[in-house]
Amino acid sequence: MSNCSFKNRMTQIPKGHSGLVPIFTPTYACWIEYKYPIKLKFLIFILFITCRLYGQSDMGQMKPLISLKPIQLTKLQNLIEFDGRISAAEWDFVDTLSMVSHWPNFSVIPNKRTQMRLAYDDRYIYFSAYCFENTDDIQVTTFERDIWNLTNDQIALFLDTYNDNENALVFVVTPTASRVDASVKNDAQSQEPAELSWNSFWEARTKILNDGWSMEARIPFSSLRFQPGPNGVVMGLIAYRYAAKNKQMDIYPAIPPEWGFWSFAKPSQANDVSFIAEKQNRPWFTSPYLLASTGFHHETSKNSIFPNKINDQKLAAGLDVQHAITDNMNLDVTLNTDFAQAEVDDQVVNLSRVSLFFPEKRRFFLERSSIMDFQFEDNNRLFYSRRIGIGENSKIAPLWGGARLVGRVKDFDLGIMNMQSRRSDGNESENFSVLRLGKKVSRTNSYIGGIFTSRTNFEGNNQFAYGVDGIFNIFKNDYFQVNLASTWGSTDTFARKHFPGDNKRIYALWEKRTQVGFNYGLVYSQVDKNYVPGMGFEARNNFKAIGNRISYGWLFHERAPFRYMKFDLSSTVYFSKSTNKLESYLIAPSFYFEGKKFSNLTLTYNRFYDNVLIPFELSRDITIPANNYVNQFCTLKYQTAAVSVMNAIFLVNVGSFYSGRRFSAGIQPSYAISKYLTLSGFYEYNRISFDQLQDYEVHVARLKLSTSLNVKLSMNAFVQLNSLAKISAYNFRLRYNSKDGDDIYLVYNGILNYHQKVDPSIPNSESQSLVFKLIHTFLVNGK
Repeated sequence: MSNCSFKNRMTQIPKGHSGLVPIFTPTYACWIEYKYPIKLKFLIFILFITCRLYGQSDMGQMKPLISLKPIQLTKLQNLIEFDGRISAAEWDFVDTLSMVSHWPNFSVIPNKRTQMRLAYDDRYIYFSAYCFENTDDIQVTTFERDIWNLTNDQIALFLDTYNDNENALVFVVTPTASRVDASVKNDAQSQEPAELSWNSFWEARTKILNDGWSMEARIPFSSLRFQPGPNGVVMGLIAYRYAAKNKQMDIYPAIPPEWGFWSFAKPSQANDVSFIAEKQNRPWFTSPYLLASTGFHHETSKNSIFPNKINDQKLAAGLDVQHAITDNMNLDVTLNTDFAQAEVDDQVVNLSRVSLFFPEKRRFFLERSSIMDFQFEDNNRLFYSRRIGIGENSKIAPLWGGARLVGRVKDFDLGIMNMQSRRSDGNESENFSVLRLGKKVSRTNSYIGGIFTSRTNFEGNNQFAYGVDGIFNIFKNDYFQVNLASTWGSTDTFARKHFPGDNKRIYALWEKRTQVGFNYGLVYSQVDKNYVPGMGFEARNNFKAIGNRISYGWLFHERAPFRYMKFDLSSTVYFSKSTNKLESYLIAPSFYFEGKKFSNLTLTYNRFYDNVLIPFELSRDITIPANNYVNQFCTLKYQTAAVSVMNAIFLVNVGSFYSGRRFSAGIQPSYAISKYLTLSGFYEYNRISFDQLQDYEVHVARLKLSTSLNVKLSMNAFVQLNSLAKISAYNFRLRYNSKDGDDIYLVYNGILNYHQKVDPSIPNSESQSLVFKLIHTFLVNGK
């Protein structure tokens, strides 16, 4: 990666190339070599003229929001018969929410009637909905929990429980009574703003009726963290009804779709709702588990080329405890932590010379994880929870347990976590600690914060990191983000410990957060050579980078055959932090088009220059030699209508690749055969032809079968194939969830090798395991 200094300068141009193309910045210009300057300048000219012509049209103009007064929730005087039916005697005296259309046409009167209401009593927040609909048009594809997509009719409630205009909890109910509970962070502005692994204790009931469907849901106050005030509790509220067959969303309040797909989830656009909460009983949710497993794996010893078969038998017990210390502070304690039921990682192919990022899938670390976020560009971050329980040799290290405290103290958001791993498989026992603190500084989504992490063991190997960050709303949709971090550890020299240097991380971003009209982003990023976050993730180090993005988007009129279109031009230049020499640059103009039912097409041209100083392996047989490379390739991505029960994503890459010729193609289909059965898959083919090296050819395939007989019983079967690693992996997971907090899991995992005929030292079956796990939750000192 690379940097551009804060002077007007010209970088060193590799031999054999000519021409200069500016990367646009508001304060200075970096100039980089480009082989076809006239073509790119012509493309920029056409893009500019197009933006000017269409920028004067009213297609992208948003109607102003209606100013709404805070809602005072109605307190129920009588008990509700909680059965999914909307009884007139119970609900008629509660006002309905006045909803407007969000999709496909913003702010028009909905053509489907919806009666949605909210109320509360001493223990619960209730919400109900009567969705008038032709029963043949009700679409639902699963009973399974936490399946949140566009193929299911649904009712959703968002609660910004701290009323901070930044975070929210989401409760979704479909006609089969399947539920989704999730959390939204960063005002729904990040690439993946919703975290589905947040789970809570709540209930929902539904009924299919002659003229539609109805639902009732109730959320215990003990499942929410909120900030009581002198006049009661004030939360932010968003609610919507979504009908899949018509791709229609009706919403309260009137939130325009100008921020892109996730506009409906922005807590900053929520309307205030207030109520008087009685003093709450705070139960202890105590969840012991019992686990039994059997299986085997293979290990290679120094004395033999043939791996030894190691039998694995395990009988274990553990405990998880949740308790609300205050109305807005939650404590989680775990003992003898086990994640046997967690989902397996997808098999992927790495065609770059930087590290791949794999998302966290262990629920304990995902629930309320946004408070611990300290993220730079892409997936780089100071705290990466997958470092916990993973040793230096990449083997899993079992955990003794730990504790986590998250919530709010007055005006401060607080997160504290401490975990302890065991000694095993050559890994020392380690302690992992995180302290996160943040404070909102205005009502316009601005905050400042700090973080400290430590990774230590009894052998004296210590790694520490600290950082400060802030996001500031400059005006309307313009935001400035800055993150500053530093690390040190026991491996540092005496001079570095006492005179620190080359151990910093800098990230600054100015962006306009909107998808309609003209928007932009300018980023500066720097990672020093000795910056080593022991609990973080960095794809590469020792670089400085400047990046730019300009784009223009149109939201079309309701009578247009399309919904949305965007032109985008992005570029990034990377320099070595140590030498200030150009390492690489990327220029990527793209066009995005979206249909009425969210079918979409993206066409991108990429020009990527890479100065490879150290050869890197593409596979065991192919090594890319050190040299200067200019890679040019086009990417075409097409997704069919996401609202359909049968949909697919197609991807094609064609172009040059490190002196080779690359062709890649992939397909990701999904078919909801019924509400009981869904079949999904993935296939990717990569072929790179080299003149001087062996050709590279890889197949990666995945097939998943998901069944759900009702809201309690579900099963997933997952098979993967990776021709590069020459393995096939399979996973079977059966879950019986009788009620929130009570689970039975049966999990079977295995890995097969299919090149044993070439190498007899490799076993047919690399590993297998069968796991049974029982979890039961007790409510101690609860009503």
